[in-house]
Amino acid sequence: MAPKAISPDPATGYYNPFPSFPFSGPLRPVYPLSEHRTIPKSIPHPVWSEDGNPKYSRSLANRNKFDILDAKGIEAMRKVGKLAREVLDLAAEAAKPGVTTDYVDEVVHKACIERKVRQRPSRDL
Repeated sequence: MAPKAISPDPATGYYNPFPSFPFSGPLRPVYPLSEHRTIPKSIPHPVWSEDGNPKYSRSLANRNKFDILDAKGIEAMRKVGKLAREVLDLAAEAAKPGVTTDYVDEVVHKACIERKVRQRPSRDL
C-alpha cells in the first residue's frame, strides 16, 4: 500500500507528517523543518559534520579507556565547561511558553558561533 500524500496547509505551507498518530495532547510537529544552520569554516568541524556519521577510533576493545588530562587539558575542560554553561543559560532564558524550538536553536547556534564553539546539529521533531 502506498503512503498517503500529505498536503501542506494552503494558508501556512506547514504540514503534519504524522496525521494518523494518536497524539496525547494538542502539540503537533510542524514541517517543513527550517534550513540547516551552517558553522563558519573558522571553527573546527567535528568528524561527523559532513555526513552525520561519527568516525571515532573507539573500538569495542578500548571503548572503556579514557585519557588522563594534564594541567593544560584540565584548564581546557574548565574553559569548555564555562562556555557550555553560558550557552545553556541563554537557551534556558530563551525557552518560554509559545517560543518555537527553532528559535531556541537559533539562539544556541548564535551563542556557539560567538564563542567559536562546535555545536551538534539539532532538528525540530
